[in-house]
Amino acid sequence: MNVVRFSRVSLPVLGGVLLVMATLIFLVPSGTQARSELSPTGVTRYVSSAGDDTGNVCTNSAAPCQTIQHSINVSQNGDEIRVAQGIYTGMMSVPGSFTATVVLTKSLSLLGGYTSNFSQRNPQAYTSTLDGQLQARSVVGVLGSQATIDGFSIINGRSTGGGGLWIGNWLGNTAVVTVSNNFIAYNHTVAGTVANTANGAGILVADGATATIIGNRIMSNTIEADDGYGAGLGVRPGATAVISNNTIAFNTTRPATLGGGMNVYSATVLIISNTVVGNSNVGIDIADSPAASVINNTVLSNTSVLAGAGIRIGGPSTVITITGNTVAYNFSAQKGGGIYQDWWSGVATTITNNQVLHNSAEIEGGGIWVGGAATIAQNVIAYNQAMSATVGRGAGLRAAGDRVVTIRYNDVYSNTAADGGGGGIDVNSPGIVEGNYIHHNAVTHWGGALFADGYQPITFTNNVVARNYGTGIASNGAHDIRIINNVSAYNVHVSDGATGGGITAMNWPLTSTTYRMTATLLNNVVVGNADCGINPFNLQVVKADYNDSYNNLYDYCGLASPPGGTHNLSVDPKFVSAAANDYHIRFGSPAMNTGTSVGAPAYDKDGVRRPQMGRVDMGAYEVVAPYSVYLPTVLK
Repeated sequence: MNVVRFSRVSLPVLGGVLLVMATLIFLVPSGTQARSELSPTGVTRYVSSAGDDTGNVCTNSAAPCQTIQHSINVSQNGDEIRVAQGIYTGMMSVPGSFTATVVLTKSLSLLGGYTSNFSQRNPQAYTSTLDGQLQARSVVGVLGSQATIDGFSIINGRSTGGGGLWIGNWLGNTAVVTVSNNFIAYNHTVAGTVANTANGAGILVADGATATIIGNRIMSNTIEADDGYGAGLGVRPGATAVISNNTIAFNTTRPATLGGGMNVYSATVLIISNTVVGNSNVGIDIADSPAASVINNTVLSNTSVLAGAGIRIGGPSTVITITGNTVAYNFSAQKGGGIYQDWWSGVATTITNNQVLHNSAEIEGGGIWVGGAATIAQNVIAYNQAMSATVGRGAGLRAAGDRVVTIRYNDVYSNTAADGGGGGIDVNSPGIVEGNYIHHNAVTHWGGALFADGYQPITFTNNVVARNYGTGIASNGAHDIRIINNVSAYNVHVSDGATGGGITAMNWPLTSTTYRMTATLLNNVVVGNADCGINPFNLQVVKADYNDSYNNLYDYCGLASPPGGTHNLSVDPKFVSAAANDYHIRFGSPAMNTGTSVGAPAYDKDGVRRPQMGRVDMGAYEVVAPYSVYLPTVLK
C-alpha cells in the first residue's frame, strides 16, 4: 500500500522531472554541439612550457608553442589546443574590455593534462596549470565564443569578478561553454568600482552566457568583498547553466554575503549530482530564479551566519524543485540549517524525496524552514536540531508565512527543539499536514511533535504521531485548526509545557477576541499518552467528536470533558501491533465504521479510499474488508 500512497503525491515530482528534462534538452546540446563542431574539421595545435612561439603555428607536437595565448591567437574556430604539463602564466588584454592570463574569443577546444611529448593524457597525473599569480586579473576569460575547457588546474586568479574563470557574451556573440574536469582553486574576487560585481571567485557565468560545468573540483576560492556572491561558482542574471558532478568545497565569502559554494541570481540552472561540502554562508544559494532544479546532490557541513546553510531559496523565485538530495550536518546561526526558503519566494517550491539529516539552526527550522508557498513531500527529516534554549523551535521543519504549504508523507523522527513549538513539524502557515509519520522527536519546554500556532487555517490529517517526548499534536492560538483522522499514541511527559498529552488545542495566554479561535477534532485515535488524551481549552468554538481516546492519563479534558461529542469513545482501538509501530486498526476494531465523513479525507494514509465498508473509520488508516480486492488509485 505504500506504493499506492506515493503514486498519489507524485504529480509535483513529475512536474519537476519534466522541467529538468526540458532544461536538459535546452542546455546540454548547446555545449555538446559546440565540442562536436570544433574537433572533426579543425586543426590540432600543441603547447608546452618548454616550447617556442617564434614563427610557430603550433601544429607540430615535436615543436610546440610555448604559450597558450599564442596558440589561441594563431588558431581558427574549430581547432583543438592540447597543452602539456607545466605552469603557464602571463597576461592578455582585450582593449577596453578584459584582462586575464588567457583570453579566449574563438570557438576552440582547450585541453590540458598531456605528457611533454603528447603521447598520453591524464590531467591529474600531468597537470597543466594556469596560474594568475594573484595579480589583478582573471585566470581565464571566455568572451562570446563556443568553447571547451577541460583538464586544467586554474589557480591564483584575483579580479573584480570571475577570479578563476570568467564566461560572458562579447560584441554581440553568445558564449556557449563547457567547463569540465578542471581543478579550480585559490582564486579571489575583490571589490570593484561598481557595486555587487565581486562574484564567482572560482567561476562566473555572466551576461546571459550558457555554460555546462561538469566534473570539476572547485575548492578554496575566496570572496574578499562585502558585496560579492558565489565564492565557488556564480551564475548571474540572464545566464543559463547545467552544473553537474562537481565537487564544490571549502569556498568562503564575507559574513554579509551568500553563496559560499554557489550563488545563482536571476538565472536558469540545473544543479545535479554535485558534492557541496564545507562552504561558508550557504552551500547552494538561489535567488530570483525563473527556473531552478536541485537534484541528487550531496550537501554537507556548510555553515552560515545568515538564514539558510545547506540550500537556500530567496527572492521572488518562480519554479524551484529540490529533490533527491542528501542535505546533512549543515549549520545556520539563524534559521533553516538544511534547507531554507525565504518568505517572499513566488510560485511554490517543491521539496521532495530528500534526506535531511543532522542539520541544526540556532533559532528555527533545524532541518527545513519555509516562509513561502511550498510542497514538502516524501522526505526523511531526522536528527535535526533547533538549538537555542530560549527560542529554538521547529527542529525538523518550520513553516512560517501567509502562503499555503502542503506537508505530506514525510518520515520525521529524532529531531530536537531545545525550547519548544514543534519538535518534528512546526506550522504557522495555512495549508495541510497530511500522512506524515512523526515519531521520537523532542521538545524541552513547551509544544509537541506536531505543532501549529498563528491565525492561519491549518489541517492535520492522516498523520501518525507516536512515541515523542512532549505532547503528540498541539496548537496554541490557531485561528482555525482541524485535526481529523490522526493517530497520537504513547507520547511522553517532559515538562509542564510539554506534558506528553495526545492532542492539545489551546489559546494561552488569553488574547483579544479579534480572531475566533476554532478547533475541530474528529475521527482521531489517541492512546497511551502520559497526560490528557484530548484537551481543548480556552477556545471559543470547539467540535470534538467521533474520537477514540483510550488508556491515557486522562482521556478527555478541558472542553472535551465531559466528552464534547456524543460519539466519542474510550475503548481499545486494537492496533495491529503498537509494539512494532503498526497503527492500523484491526478488522472488527471498535474504531472501525464509527467515524464521521464530515471533514474526513477521501483517502487514508496508505492511499485507500474512504469509506470502505459504509462509514469512515477513526484513525489514520481505513480497514479493508477481508478477501476484498483493492485496486490502486491509478487503476480506479
